Amino acid sequence: MSISLEMRLNSTILKKNLAIKKKQRNEAFARAALAYEETLMGKLEESNRLKQEAAEISKPLPELADSDVLFKKGSGYDHDQSANSKQIKSTIGFSEAGIKTPHQVADITRKRDG
Repeated sequence: MSISLEMRLNSTILKKNLAIKKKQRNEAFARAALAYEETLMGKLEESNRLKQEAAEISKPLPELADSDVLFKKGSGYDHDQSANSKQIKSTIGFSEAGIKTPHQVADITRKRDG
């Protein structure tokens, strides 16, 4: 009878040791999974922070926008450059002389000086 009890005791000890090892493996897996999730969350938070920072950087600054408007108004800045260049050409007299390119200006200057 003592052999039977000894076998049962050994079996129980073996089962207990196996259960402890299984528990340790599960805990190690859970720690690794938690560390992985924390890494992912850190990357996600960093990504969100960078997106916010990029959005802040890309916003026009009100101070600069106001100064740009004042500069454009004060300097007579014209968005339509073709109209502006036509005005300059007519002021100088290029359109009357049929001048359209810088080479033609050089030709006329040479003829006049020569």
